[in-house]
Amino acid sequence: DKYYHASCKNDYANVQFRKGNLKKANQFYVESLLLWNQIGNLKNQAGISNNLGVLSNSLGLIMQSKEYYFKSLNLFKLLGNEILVAMVYNNNGSVIKLEGYFKESLDYQNKALDIRLNQKNNSLIAMSYNNIGSVYRDLGEFNLSEKYQKMSLDKRISLKLSEQIAISYVDYSLVLFDQN
Repeated sequence: DKYYHASCKNDYANVQFRKGNLKKANQFYVESLLLWNQIGNLKNQAGISNNLGVLSNSLGLIMQSKEYYFKSLNLFKLLGNEILVAMVYNNNGSVIKLEGYFKESLDYQNKALDIRLNQKNNSLIAMSYNNIGSVYRDLGEFNLSEKYQKMSLDKRISLKLSEQIAISYVDYSLVLFDQN
């Protein structure tokens, strides 16, 4: 049955991705996506397209990554899934930042933040603050970068997110270092 095969291929792709076997993961994500397209399951098409965007980014295939993110974004919008729309905005903003399009990256990160604020998802709000602070740092706008990194750090401390707290301390200290 196609549904079962599509699910298995996706699961196997996830395992291969986690193990660092990116080419094998890509193969199984693409096979899974083709099956979900045949089935007509938009939710899974959107999710796998996002996964392929992340994977393509990991392989340094920026244009391909952006294509998958845009496909995923359009499907999640069609499905009305705001939380996942914010995730794709975040991912796409990160890829665009790699290309040096900092203002456009900032637009995507702010769109993600707006949705996350609306959803009151505090851990993801902290992530958005961190991402926005990172873009401002790249723009050389250190005061704004410091403000957003501090908001991210404070929120993560209040939520007791130990791994994210460590990330925020590093990012916050980099901003302070760059200011001097």
